[in-house]
Amino acid sequence: MLGSNLRKYRQLRGLSMEKLANMIDVNLSQISRWELGLVSPRVSSIFDIAEVLDVEVSKFFEED
Repeated sequence: MLGSNLRKYRQLRGLSMEKLANMIDVNLSQISRWELGLVSPRVSSIFDIAEVLDVEVSKFFEED
């Protein structure tokens, strides 16, 4: 859920995984692992992503 929503909002904003990674200062592979649901981001990273994507944190946890 978190990973697929992260991907959805990233794509809606027209950002590549690489661009988002640079904006929140993490490795590209980390974004990929989050979106695939292999690992969960830290709470602080979730807030960073929400700020960059201009999305409420709760949106990442909504079911489609």
